[in-house]
Amino acid sequence: GQPVIVENMAGASGNIGSSRVARAAPDGYTLLVQVSTLVMNKSLYKSLNYDPVKDFVPVAQTSTGTLALVSSDTDATTVQSVVAKLKAKPGKYSYATPGVGTPHHLSMALFLQKTGTTMLQVPYKGTAGAVTDLLGHRVNYMFLPVHVALPHIQSGKLRAIAVGSDKRVPQLPQVPTLQEAGVAVGDIDMWYGVLAPKGTPVSIVEKLN
Repeated sequence: GQPVIVENMAGASGNIGSSRVARAAPDGYTLLVQVSTLVMNKSLYKSLNYDPVKDFVPVAQTSTGTLALVSSDTDATTVQSVVAKLKAKPGKYSYATPGVGTPHHLSMALFLQKTGTTMLQVPYKGTAGAVTDLLGHRVNYMFLPVHVALPHIQSGKLRAIAVGSDKRVPQLPQVPTLQEAGVAVGDIDMWYGVLAPKGTPVSIVEKLN
């Protein structure tokens, strides 16, 4: 048979790929790989060409990823020291995101709101460019999934300041949660999943699952 086509198109926080899959034939050959941005976009955009709940059938959740506040600044050792630096020089520091409205962006926006601080957002077209500039000290901070940041943390190129999960993560047991650091932001994480267009037969969904 035909090969499965998996759509994971970048653009507008995943809206381009999501819209395309929502209009695809429900035959099991066009699937959407998305993150939690899929449902977040409903409250971020005035109009969408798809309904994140009604236009898709969930096939499987593939993974979850805890977000961590990281920096290439070796002086940023704790949440308290970061907040102190931001308050001492408002507007001086910047943070990278893989795009406006992404979990990385909204996590930082929540952090800044809860701590009463400000930073300049530098949005990129994806994670790779953002991480490159973070490592190159062209931006100062970022929220990154632990599994993405871990190799750079282990190599000493990035410092993990805090994790956004309810509990400390096994990969970074020495890194406190934001809650432990006194910043009540709830559980900041991402989920990754596969979805099919609405109307896809149950038998196909079950087979794909």
